[in-house]
Amino acid sequence: MHGGTDHLPSTKKGYSSFEYIKTVKRLNNAETFAWFKEHYPDIAKKDKGAHPKSKQVRRFFSLCLKDVELEEIDWLWQGWLAKGKLSLIVGDPEVGKTWLYLAIAAAVSNGGYLPGATEGVSKGKVMIFNAEDGKGDTILPRMNAIGVDADNVFLEAGVGTDEERPEHFSLGDDLKLIEDHLAQGDYRLLIFDPINSYMPKDTDSHKDVDVRTAIAPLAKIAERLGIAVICVMHLNKSAGTKAIYRVIGSIGYIGLARTALFVGEHPEKPELRIVDCIKNNIGQKPPPTAYSFHDGTFSWHEDDGVSATDVLTKPTGDQGTALEEAKTFLTALLLEGECEAKRAYADAQANCISKRTLDRAKKELKVKSVKKVDEDGTRWYWEFPESKVAKPSIDKQDGNLDSSANASQISAF
Repeated sequence: MHGGTDHLPSTKKGYSSFEYIKTVKRLNNAETFAWFKEHYPDIAKKDKGAHPKSKQVRRFFSLCLKDVELEEIDWLWQGWLAKGKLSLIVGDPEVGKTWLYLAIAAAVSNGGYLPGATEGVSKGKVMIFNAEDGKGDTILPRMNAIGVDADNVFLEAGVGTDEERPEHFSLGDDLKLIEDHLAQGDYRLLIFDPINSYMPKDTDSHKDVDVRTAIAPLAKIAERLGIAVICVMHLNKSAGTKAIYRVIGSIGYIGLARTALFVGEHPEKPELRIVDCIKNNIGQKPPPTAYSFHDGTFSWHEDDGVSATDVLTKPTGDQGTALEEAKTFLTALLLEGECEAKRAYADAQANCISKRTLDRAKKELKVKSVKKVDEDGTRWYWEFPESKVAKPSIDKQDGNLDSSANASQISAF
């Protein structure tokens, strides 16, 4: 066996023995490595790829605005989902998000109608990534119940070299694979449920830079292929905030999405689920709609939609009791006449009633705010609208509303 390469003629400074042999013998990279493997097997592994590579210089690119071609938004579902854009479907666990996107997928598969559409959606293929539901016991029966062209719906089944033992798909490692696959078919819609199940390893879903690094390439694929992408997500527990801030994790999710669909239980009809577009920065927001699923059947209820705000502010349990207590407190406070707003808030706090709950009580009781200006400055007072209702009587002994007071008087405030 030969030793090292010390006996080889000296080469130009900066060039390895690999480059020397390649040049002198006029070999390509593979042939040069084969030569070393035959003549110097002890260093072949070490020298593999050690030759200088042509260095590609990174450059900055720009596009003059005058060279940009004007494009119209190509809607898959008018106002809700656009081709080439990334969208979110957000809602609490078990609220029915899967039913919603399966209904959308079914409509795409057969060119069916969706609420608010004047014609059928663009027919094409759908790819679904679902990390939680069974393919045969959940997805298939639901889609059959909705009405689907099964030839146009495909379910992700993993990646790898062995189809019998597939590996888990990752946006970090396998994004090029899904792009190549989608490019071969007539796909219109790509769904990830939930998106966090497919994020790259070690991604912190609460860090904006991590989220954008993982999701931005997916948005680019949607743009290149003209496919609508839906990412399904849960809500956080930040009660009292706007729906757009209730998406769990980093604000990067909602920032990258062009539209976001909120799903929640109807506040007055618990058998229904409402869908409200809480973000749309590429067009006008459509009016909320609703749907139901019962005993394996699915139905749209276009005229029953309410806003996400109505859902999130629905009083339930202790919240409902707190509101009623606040209304009773405020009614008693204003029975004798107007009250300065500052005092109302202070007395409410002393009675363990929050400012937010008191404001809701004020709104429901239709209490007026009146501004008064005197030598001490500007003050705000609250009072009942005298012209609308008579004041309910009050039990002077315990400060509670008199049980004999007309209930309609109270509810009219």
